[in-house]
Amino acid sequence: MQHVISLPKRNLKCEPLLQFHVDGDPVCFSTSGVGNAARGLLDAISSCDSSVGITCCVSKDAPETEWLAAFRTRPNITVKRLLLSKRQRNMLEVLGFPVVDVPERRAGSVALYLYPRVPGANRAPQLCIVHDLSSVRMPEQSSMPWHGIVINKKALKEGKRRNVQFIACSRFTQVDLAGYLDIRQEDITQIYWGVDRQWSDLSSDLLCGAVCRKYSILGTYFIWYGQITPRKNIPNLLRAYASAYRLYGEGFPDLVLVGARGESDCGTLTPTELGIAHKVRTLPSMELPDLVALVSGAVALVFPSWYEGFGLPVIEALTLGTPVLLSNRAALPEIAGPACLLFDPADVEDIARQLGRAASEVERLRTSANLEGRAWAARFSFGAAARTILSLARKALDQDGSNV
Repeated sequence: MQHVISLPKRNLKCEPLLQFHVDGDPVCFSTSGVGNAARGLLDAISSCDSSVGITCCVSKDAPETEWLAAFRTRPNITVKRLLLSKRQRNMLEVLGFPVVDVPERRAGSVALYLYPRVPGANRAPQLCIVHDLSSVRMPEQSSMPWHGIVINKKALKEGKRRNVQFIACSRFTQVDLAGYLDIRQEDITQIYWGVDRQWSDLSSDLLCGAVCRKYSILGTYFIWYGQITPRKNIPNLLRAYASAYRLYGEGFPDLVLVGARGESDCGTLTPTELGIAHKVRTLPSMELPDLVALVSGAVALVFPSWYEGFGLPVIEALTLGTPVLLSNRAALPEIAGPACLLFDPADVEDIARQLGRAASEVERLRTSANLEGRAWAARFSFGAAARTILSLARKALDQDGSNV
C-alpha cells in the first residue's frame, strides 16, 4: 500500500531573505557617470542572485527611461514611484529631513543609496556609495546646484553619525572620504565600477564608418564625451588642441566633443576664439550605439579632468581597444592602465605634446590598447562590485541580528 504524505501548501511568492531598498533616481541620469554606474550596479546585483529582492524607489516625476522599463521586467526588481517629486525631496533634505523610502526595520531589509542622501532614522543597515567628493572639495567646479551640495554635506555628516556603511568607488575616493569625515580608511569599503556589456557587443568597424558618415565626421579624430562642466577642463583641452594644430597643420586629427549642443557649451573659451572652429565638432549626447561606434574609431579618448572619483570613460574606451590620454589628477592615475598617456591638466603644452604623440604613434598605441588595454579593462567588473555589496549587506544583517 502506498502512503501519501500531505504537506502544507507553501506560498511561492515569499519574501526574499535579502531585500535592498534603493534610492533609484540616479538610474534616470541619462548621460552622467553616476547614472551609468547606478544602472550597471543594479543590473549586476539582480543578475548575481535572483533570490535577492530590489525595490527601486524613484521620484514621482522621474522620467520613464528604457532602463526603468527594463527593470520592471525583472522578477526580483520592483520599481516604486514615490509620493514626492524630485524638487520636493531636495527641499526636505536641504532642511535635514530624510525622505528616502526605506521601510521600518524588519528582517532582511537593507537601504542602499546609489549616491549620498540624508539617511533614514530606522535601525535597518544602510549602505551609501560615494563616487567622489567633487561637490565638497571644489564646489565652484561642480555640476551640482547649491542645494545638491548642501544635501551631499548633510548626507555625509549624518551618515557618519548614524554609522552608515560607506562604499568608495576607488582607492583615491576611499582615502579622500576618510580624511573628509575623519574616520579610518578600513571602515570604508572600496569597489571599482565596470563597463556595461553593450560596449563590447555594439563595437564594429562597419558601425563606426556608418556613424561617422551620419555625423559628417571625415578622417581621423580625437574624442571626448560626458557632461561639460568646469571640472572637465575643456578650455585647457581646446588651448592644447589649438597649440598642437598650429604645429602639425591641417592633417592633424579633428577633435570631437560629445555632450555639447554647440561651441558655447564649451565654457569660457570657444573653438572660434582659438581659430579651430573648422577642426572641432560639438555633438549633443547621443544613443549608446552611436557613442560606442565613435569612441571605437577615435585615434584616442582625451580626458583632461581636474578631479574624478573614478573616470568611467577611461575603462569604456580601453574596453574597445581605444588609446586614452588622461589627466594625472585624483583617481585617474589609479584607473589608467596600458595604452594610457598621462599629462598635467594645468600644463597646456604637456597636453599638446601628448596629443601630438598620439597622432604620430597611432598604430603602436592602437596595438597596445587592443592587447594590454582590453586585458586591463577586463579587470573592472560590475559583477565584482555587486558581489562585494551583497557580501557587505549580509554581513551587516548578521551583525544587526536581522538576518533570518
